[in-house]
Order: sequence, then C-alpha cells, then structure tokens
Amino acid sequence: MNTIGAKVVIDTNVFITILGRQSPNRWIFDKIHKGEFQLCVSHEILLEYEEILSQKTFEKEFK
Repeated sequence: MNTIGAKVVIDTNVFITILGRQSPNRWIFDKIHKGEFQLCVSHEILLEYEEILSQKTFEKEFK
C-alpha cells in the first residue's frame, strides 16, 4: 500500500496563496504538511518560488 499522498506541482501564484493562515486555499498547504499531498518541484520551480517570495517580501517591507 502506498502511504505517500498524491503527487502535486503547485503553480507559483497558488503557492503564494496557500501560505497565509487565513487563506481559503490553506487546506492545500495543510494536506502537503500532513503528507496527503507530495509536493514535487524542480530546481527551476524552487528558484521561481524564491524569486516571487523575495519580491513579495521586498514589496511588503517598503509599503
């Protein structure tokens, strides 16, 4: 029996929305955290996540 959850690739825009504790999309993050979803990423996807999160952080610091 496979105990690993469904494999998913999360679009960068969706990835950003699942991080907020009050987000209506938080359930996706929770399923990844519980192992119900297995997040699949490449080096390129991780770099994109990093780039977008850095931009969002920079924007927030200077508003």
